[in-house]
Amino acid sequence: MKKLLVGAGVTAAVLAGLVTAGAAETKPYLQSAHVADASGQKQEFWIVTNEIKTKLENGKEIEAYRWDPGFLTVEKGKPVTLHFYGVKGKAHPFLIEGLGVKGSVEKGKTTSVTFTPEQAGTYRVVCLTHATVEANGPMIGYLRVE
Repeated sequence: MKKLLVGAGVTAAVLAGLVTAGAAETKPYLQSAHVADASGQKQEFWIVTNEIKTKLENGKEIEAYRWDPGFLTVEKGKPVTLHFYGVKGKAHPFLIEGLGVKGSVEKGKTTSVTFTPEQAGTYRVVCLTHATVEANGPMIGYLRVE
């Protein structure tokens, strides 16, 4: 059974055949598996939130958030599961542009999304809280579908 995400952008992506998508699921970190399927049949990846901080010579502290890893390659037409684990920052609502996949990851929790990308291309994984330099970003990763 396929679960569809709610929203006009998601519906359009599904109807256009860009993705068959599932809903984001959030659960405590310790209830999550850490090992991907060893058979190679599943495309399963872990992504963590990260924060980089430093102080300037004038004492001002600056910071930036990022996804780690920041670039993944997956196969078109095969289900993909991304497990986002919140390490730094309170919450990171995210969107995978062009695929209509979205969710939110919170510190200390895992949010998993499963979808099947149907179109090759490079898609941005954007944190909606940290989308610009002014908001300690851009917190953008890339998902390459081949």
